[in-house]
Amino acid sequence: MLKPKRRHGTKRMTNADKVASVLRHDLRNKFSSILNAVTYVERSLEKMQLLERDPRIARFFELIGKELEAADRLLDQRAPARQRRTEKARVRE
Repeated sequence: MLKPKRRHGTKRMTNADKVASVLRHDLRNKFSSILNAVTYVERSLEKMQLLERDPRIARFFELIGKELEAADRLLDQRAPARQRRTEKARVRE
């Protein structure tokens, strides 16, 4: 009698893993969009020499970059080991 419950539990876990994988992938796409926008704004401000006038602005850009990297690492740490490689491979494609 325990086997059907295990199978059902395993199926739920597999579905939950799939949902989590899609969520991690979607979040990484959002992070990439944010990083691209931040890079564009930062370069625009460099051209206008605004970063030189206020060094706090450059520190904010550094903070944004570090936080996006930390969020990406957090997503990777939360992924089951078997999914870490496949998700990264899919993102690179």
